[in-house]
Amino acid sequence: MGLREAASCFVIFLLSVSVVQGVDPWGVRCTPTQICAVKGSQVQIRGSYWHPSRIDGHDVAVEKTLWFTKVQDGQPVDLRSASEYTGRVKYDCGNKACTLTITDLRDSDSDVYQFRFTTNQPTGSLTGSPGVTLSVTGVQAHIPKSSSCWWYDCSKSRVECQTSCSPTPSPSYIWYKNGKKTPGEQSYTAYFYSADSISCAVRGHEDFPSAPVCVHGNSCYRVNYINRNICAFKGSSVDISCSYNSQSNPITSKSWLVAEREDVQLYRPQAVDLLKDPEFTHRVQVLDPEPGRSTLRIMNLRLSDSAQYRFTFKSQWFEWERSFPGTTLTVTDVQVICSPIGPTLTCHSSCLLSGRPSFVWFKNGTEVHGETSPTFRGFLHPENNYSCAYEHHHSSPVYAPKVPLVQLSQPGDILKDSSVSLTCSSDANPPPAYTWYKENQTLLNRAAQLVFSSIPLSDSGEYYCTAENALGKTASKRVLINVKYAVSVSPSGEIMEGSSVTLTCSSDANPAANYTWYKENQTLLQGPEGVYRLSSISSGDSGVYSCKSENQYGRINSTVVQCENGWDVSYTSTEICAVRGSTVDITCTYTYPSTFNNHDTTVQEPFWFIKESNGIHVDLRTDPEYSGRVENLCGNNKCTLRISNLRESDSAVYKFRFTTNQPTGSLTGSAGVTLSVTDLHVQVRASVKNSYDSSIWAELRCQSSCRLPDHLNYVWYKNQQKRKEGESYSGHFQSADTVSCAVKGHEDFRSPSMLVSQNGWDVSYTSTEICAVRGSTVDINCTYTYPSTFNNHDTTVQETFWLIKESNGIHVDLSTDPEYSGRVQNLCENNKCTLRISNLRESDSAVYKFRFTTNQPTGSLNGFAGVTLSVTDPQLQVHVRRSTANPSSTWTELTCHSRCQLPDHLSYVWYNNNKPVGRKKYFHLRHFNAEDSYQCAIEGHERFTSPTLYAPKPPSVSVSPSGEIMEGSSVTLTCSSDANPAAKYTWYKRRGDKQVQHLSEETQFVLSSIRSSDSGEYYCTAENELGNTASKRVLINVKYAPKPPSVSVSPSGEIMEGSSVTLTCSSDANPAAKYTWYKEDEDSPTASGQIFTITDITAEHGGKYQCEAQNTDGRSKATLHLTVGAGDCSTLTSTAYNPPPHLSPFHYIRTLNHQYSGFPDVTAVYQAHHIAHEQY
Repeated sequence: MGLREAASCFVIFLLSVSVVQGVDPWGVRCTPTQICAVKGSQVQIRGSYWHPSRIDGHDVAVEKTLWFTKVQDGQPVDLRSASEYTGRVKYDCGNKACTLTITDLRDSDSDVYQFRFTTNQPTGSLTGSPGVTLSVTGVQAHIPKSSSCWWYDCSKSRVECQTSCSPTPSPSYIWYKNGKKTPGEQSYTAYFYSADSISCAVRGHEDFPSAPVCVHGNSCYRVNYINRNICAFKGSSVDISCSYNSQSNPITSKSWLVAEREDVQLYRPQAVDLLKDPEFTHRVQVLDPEPGRSTLRIMNLRLSDSAQYRFTFKSQWFEWERSFPGTTLTVTDVQVICSPIGPTLTCHSSCLLSGRPSFVWFKNGTEVHGETSPTFRGFLHPENNYSCAYEHHHSSPVYAPKVPLVQLSQPGDILKDSSVSLTCSSDANPPPAYTWYKENQTLLNRAAQLVFSSIPLSDSGEYYCTAENALGKTASKRVLINVKYAVSVSPSGEIMEGSSVTLTCSSDANPAANYTWYKENQTLLQGPEGVYRLSSISSGDSGVYSCKSENQYGRINSTVVQCENGWDVSYTSTEICAVRGSTVDITCTYTYPSTFNNHDTTVQEPFWFIKESNGIHVDLRTDPEYSGRVENLCGNNKCTLRISNLRESDSAVYKFRFTTNQPTGSLTGSAGVTLSVTDLHVQVRASVKNSYDSSIWAELRCQSSCRLPDHLNYVWYKNQQKRKEGESYSGHFQSADTVSCAVKGHEDFRSPSMLVSQNGWDVSYTSTEICAVRGSTVDINCTYTYPSTFNNHDTTVQETFWLIKESNGIHVDLSTDPEYSGRVQNLCENNKCTLRISNLRESDSAVYKFRFTTNQPTGSLNGFAGVTLSVTDPQLQVHVRRSTANPSSTWTELTCHSRCQLPDHLSYVWYNNNKPVGRKKYFHLRHFNAEDSYQCAIEGHERFTSPTLYAPKPPSVSVSPSGEIMEGSSVTLTCSSDANPAAKYTWYKRRGDKQVQHLSEETQFVLSSIRSSDSGEYYCTAENELGNTASKRVLINVKYAPKPPSVSVSPSGEIMEGSSVTLTCSSDANPAAKYTWYKEDEDSPTASGQIFTITDITAEHGGKYQCEAQNTDGRSKATLHLTVGAGDCSTLTSTAYNPPPHLSPFHYIRTLNHQYSGFPDVTAVYQAHHIAHEQY
């Protein structure tokens, strides 16, 4: 369907009558369309929008939302980029709604405001029309009538409060006479003296009164504040100024105070002069720059300094009342705001300066050069964190969610009809939204905790959660819930040696099941009867027993039972509920026989765990998720696990295990302790709407997802300020009031703030997106709430149903839809409702909504967003986590993740080297052989296996360039290995002394300008969570031309005429140099080889000799000047030699003087010239 360029707004007039102009799949609703607001205050303009979910087979996604008043070059100008609104506008957008907030309103803000959204479709932009007309009005006290009274200097006057428009449908007014608050109507009549002043304000906007005016004359008592609103940064200083008039009466005292507002009364029960207030010690000054003017200076501002500040003065006969509104100070910080509809970051502060402010952006703490606008324009990568700064004030970083952690309250065997909870947690800023999945089906829960109060067998399966904020989305590992039938033991009490014990296994199945009994991993009995008898039990029969029931349609494993003799673990409590952030103690006692098989028993290792597979029990102290938060306090056969700084992800079943020196002397407390970590929420128990105004009387209680101890006391907060303590909170609430609660002693972990005006009506889906497999069964869950009484009448639910179709106000119950005939069930109880759809088809992909109606006149409610169900095929992936916290207890955990749900009776299958080895949600390994590979599949869907997991294969090393390596060139070594998960690489060099040097941890190692010293053997290692391996060593042989030769003469002492002289030439070169000797004025070489020997030396042998060292890459020369005199001996000395200026830097000059005895002027000189290969 094509899109129109504009669509009419749904218009809601000031009387809140909604007018609908046609039905269109694209639209914008603006409410209301006309607003009058008081100058200096703030206003909220609301818009909502809608669009088709898909067009021409493509998903429709919103890419941009904005508010505007002006159009430039055919494009609307976003208010956030308009200089006149800098620091005064904020968008709150999400869930297809966008609210514009404008603070510190000015006359120039009067305009028509329009909302626009843009999608990813070619013509998918829409502007709401006609928009919202905002009128900003000032307040003025006007005196239309005045008459003299009988007393001197007295008049009877009528004063009117004037505005250019009406901020409320039926406004009322507040009057201030000489600063004292006085109620009244639009006009105020009283007796006034010449010293009296009068001011007025619209009720509800008392902080923005008119300027005080003298009733007659120009001199009267009054205080005028220079600014009604001031914004300042945390840590900075601010000046708050006013002028005042005392009618020339001497002032006896004056002071600045913090307003006695309702929301700060608990902390400042009486107004205190700020110079004496301990909260402002050493941080305030009062300056009097001139008569009739006062300035309050506050330094080192704190966020808690946000308040209204008022000035008061006293004379001998008069006191300016402190009830007159003053200057409102807002102390703020810089923050990064993430757009809820796309990857966009905005640097925001309520205190931006006018003009075009400049910002600084940081990525991972490093400044991003060139980014100076309020919106970050670079690519946002989910692995990075981002922050900004303005005027040297730095924000906190924002970042995508880390990989979530899922905690199962009862890992391992779970009994049918027991209570089970899953908790998802992730570190993220802004805080993430959570979504739960069962296999590949989205569940109806977006809370951090997924609770099964009485779990059926059909809820068996793999669960995982995702954490998502505006910067990214990550998925947790998968957790297996395996619901099993219980087994019974008879007799049920203490088992004595020699007695008879019967173990019974039963299962509901058609056709009847066959049973198999096991002791540990040993098969004991198979057959149609699930009874196993131990006629005369002995100590050797102690152990863990389990059974399996199976027919052609599936199998179910039982819970385990322990038959022990003197071995026991007993928990002090089996269920514990604790508040997030607190500390909890989980305690047990354990017993064992002092002697067993004639050997004394000693305990070797006691520990707590929540995970176990393949016989590996993971000590909680070695789990990185609990690092620094757990203690084991054990002694005298008693052991306490203390967990501090509790997280919601700590919700799990904790079991204690101890091992002894006996061969079979290990025991686990089978039941364990279920710990539930809870957040709080406010529940409306009863509410009544007042008929004379918009307020609501309500009774509120602080609720948790589990039963907290009865002795707890609660702290209540109204509009973020502490109000009272107690089990409940009752009172009158205005439409904008929010309430939250906390357990006393844990005030940092308050419940979310609840808008009381919602009256407790709500529908909450467990998850809003579900992916399920074709042919399977899916459960779509929701909870719904309503006040137990409303307007003094008890509320009862009359009808509950699910729907996907709605037309002309008619909601079609899904159970009546022929397409779903025989395939849907509506399972509702205790304010929870589950829609179960079986034999899923691809055509079942739709948005499902829940609706309930009550006996109240307006008591019907739809869950607004609904649940999007997608029917598809599964995809699997194996996640790996490794613990090395305790070197004596390392383990690797493999978890099989499935995107979509399968039929409930199926489970996962693990394969080791293509052979099935396990069926749990996770697979623990102590050792991983390099040749091993692992993968997983879903039983019954084995064709959809996960990618194979394996340790790195031996890496290969490539050298680039591949030919001869010349000194000074660039060489790149690349390491590659086949591995899953992908390998991490480390480079090493083995030197000539066989010492190993660590080089880098990158895939490539680059030698940008290689030197001869870089020659050597190089190798790399490849490592992942499953193992590591090393490559073969690669020899790097750097080639280079000969270095300047060194020439020596032997013998070095006296040389006798007629004796032999040996000249030796040596040069560092690769490949090795070849040497040639030349004598001056002779064309052919005198000799070749590194050593040149002259026998029977005579004077004719004197002259210049040159040694040339040469290889394939260049050559280098050295010259020796040998002078032979008539003497009989010579000595060698070294003198300096300055080269002629024409020699290049490649020349190396050395001079040797041979001083012959008796002939000191006779010298032998040699010069060494290094000439590069390319010069030839």
